[in-house]
Amino acid sequence: MSLPGTYAFFDLDGTLISEASMITFLRHYLHAIHAPHGERHWRAFESVLAEKRGQTPREALNAWYYAQYLQGARVATLRDIAQAWLDERRDRAGFFKTAPVERLQMHRSNGTPVVLLTGSFREIVQPLAELLGAEHIICAPLEEVDGSYTGRLMAAPTIGAGKLQAIRAFLSARGADPLDCYGYGDDDSDLPFLQYIGRPHAVADGTPSLLAYARKRGWPMIGASQPLVDAAAV
Repeated sequence: MSLPGTYAFFDLDGTLISEASMITFLRHYLHAIHAPHGERHWRAFESVLAEKRGQTPREALNAWYYAQYLQGARVATLRDIAQAWLDERRDRAGFFKTAPVERLQMHRSNGTPVVLLTGSFREIVQPLAELLGAEHIICAPLEEVDGSYTGRLMAAPTIGAGKLQAIRAFLSARGADPLDCYGYGDDDSDLPFLQYIGRPHAVADGTPSLLAYARKRGWPMIGASQPLVDAAAV
């Protein structure tokens, strides 16, 4: 059993699932709201994203995505489309990453509350949290007015330093010690929160820079991904 005040923080994209959730969701979303012209809108997004990648910080890309695509979006509509997206993706071979999901299940069995941690937004993350059995989510702090998103973030994107800020606030509100907690990530942008957590872990198929840092520090590695036999049973 875990100690009171111990939490297990899991990055989502690249750690628990093999996709960039905001990207694959967006294709589904654009097809849903722009039918029969959804693919044209998707290709326009791909073109702009290709121009921005490599020269725009991830935090800025995150803010651009929300301002461009979620401004004025009804939350209820996003919730329905996100559930349809997950229903379509969850049974695909390799969508869930076996070893990290098994580690999540281990923490649940030990009584350690699980927190999903991501720059993605609530309507994507909440059904995944319910499916995986995560008690808490830390996600994009989007402004909501009268049941619609404005496209603005009310705080820093939950990427890089923003993830660390959000975890600090989460643990402070609960009087919990980060040194008692577990963390799992796959990307360089996860380093700030992994360095803060007392028990950090790297996903073995993560980015080279993260893995090099993890090896140098002797962090445990969580095995490379394999498809779950029955993702719906997770």
